[in-house]
Amino acid sequence: MHIKTDTKQTPVVSLANEHGIIAATTWRGQSACQTDAYSGFSLCYYSGDNECHSNKCHQELADYYGIKSDKIYIPRQTHSTNVKIITLENLADNHPVNCDAIVTCIPGIIIGVNTADCVPVLLYDPENRIIAAAHAGWRGAIGGVIKNTIDSMISLGAEQALVKAIICPAICADCFEVGEEVAMLFPENCVIRHPHSRPHVNLPEYVKTCLENEGIAGSNIYQSKECTRCQPLKYFSARASGIKSGRNFSFIMLRENITEAYGDYF
Repeated sequence: MHIKTDTKQTPVVSLANEHGIIAATTWRGQSACQTDAYSGFSLCYYSGDNECHSNKCHQELADYYGIKSDKIYIPRQTHSTNVKIITLENLADNHPVNCDAIVTCIPGIIIGVNTADCVPVLLYDPENRIIAAAHAGWRGAIGGVIKNTIDSMISLGAEQALVKAIICPAICADCFEVGEEVAMLFPENCVIRHPHSRPHVNLPEYVKTCLENEGIAGSNIYQSKECTRCQPLKYFSARASGIKSGRNFSFIMLRENITEAYGDYF
């Protein structure tokens, strides 16, 4: 994995750059302020931020990669297990509603998910040129959003043995305290219990298990060790700042130029 934090320009953490595939996540940037839950770099358009601010960040990311701003696809996430496959027929729908994962084989567009403690997962089959981005909060993870995302990739021609996955920065087990009604939904190896305290869940580890259960080799899974809650000035964290706050954007793109691939269609 190629990991690089760009501290001078657009606040992007590069996680992969291979076979013409770019995978990355954003961080808040040097302008982040502890007392302002929206300060920093955030593309999220539905968590209460000023529209001008999110639009500005949206355009900045597009300029950073040299694409048009309408070629960034961000779902309106609802903690569902729904997956949207972006095709030539629905290419105009760059803000699909009620879905928590996007899959495509279209080059030259960015697909991604917003998170602020939940687990963002980026997947790609470098041989068959299929990419995906999934948002796995505890509800979506338990419900099967990872399985549904991989199934959608396979429907486009991906092969499990070739798929690589990146688990981006998310809340760590030490910070993810839950009630027993949530803890009981997870396998015990992903639950940490201490006397006289509420249980904690290792959500990133559970997501890794889900990936392996769907045939993704452990050697093909990269898992970030960074916790969003532990670093609220670097990453947006709902547990640190509340739900009304900015979001980290984890995204992936097939780097080929879309007009070169499809000619005058666009």
